[in-house]
Amino acid sequence: MKIAIRALEARVNRALNKEGLELRKSHPQSRWIVENGRYYVVDQFRNAIEAHHVDIEAMARDLGKLANGDEVVY
Repeated sequence: MKIAIRALEARVNRALNKEGLELRKSHPQSRWIVENGRYYVVDQFRNAIEAHHVDIEAMARDLGKLANGDEVVY
C-alpha cells in the first residue's frame, strides 16, 4: 500500500504527541538543516530537541504506524 509522506508525518506526530514529543521538519533552505536534519523530535514540555536526523520511515515502523509492505511516496 502506498502512503503519502504527509500522511506518514501525521501518523508519527500523533503517536509522539501521546508521549509529549513532537515531530518537526526543517525547511530545505534553513541554516539549521545541517545540524538537525530534515526531521527532528522536540520535547514539548522542555522545548528541547530530543533526536536529530530522524529517519521518519524507520521511526514509523518502530512505532507500528507503517507496515512492512507499505511504501512511502514522496
